[in-house]
Order: sequence, then C-alpha cells, then structure tokens
Amino acid sequence: MLKATFARGVTMLYVNIKYPERSFQYRDFIYESHFGSYLISYADQNDQLITLMLEPKFLPVIVTYDPLDQPMKD
Repeated sequence: MLKATFARGVTMLYVNIKYPERSFQYRDFIYESHFGSYLISYADQNDQLITLMLEPKFLPVIVTYDPLDQPMKD
C-alpha cells in the first residue's frame, strides 16, 4: 500500500528528528473514519506506545497530532 509506505517514511523521519534519544519500532497503520485521518503507531524501547495522526486522506504525510508534543497540564 503506497499510503502506508509514505506514512511510515514520513513518521520515522519525524520521530527520529523530534525524539533522537528514543528508539521507535513500527506497530500499526490504520484509517480511522471517525476522525477522517490515518493513525500510525510506534512503540519505544520501554514499550510505551505513541500514535500519531496523519492527514490528508489521499496522501497521509502531515503529522497533525503527536501525543508527546502536547502542553503540560497543571
């Protein structure tokens, strides 16, 4: 699947640049119709799962949500 190949390439580059101290392994790639976006999951060396949201639907190469890059809550 071409979309999965592009998504994996883009997101591996993204996590390697953004989180160089962590090592991520690919886990899953799905289309979530509820959000109208693709979700791609990786696990780090401690088995902590990170799921990134990607858009647009026709070529998912833009990370629109990263759970590790959210403001801290009080």
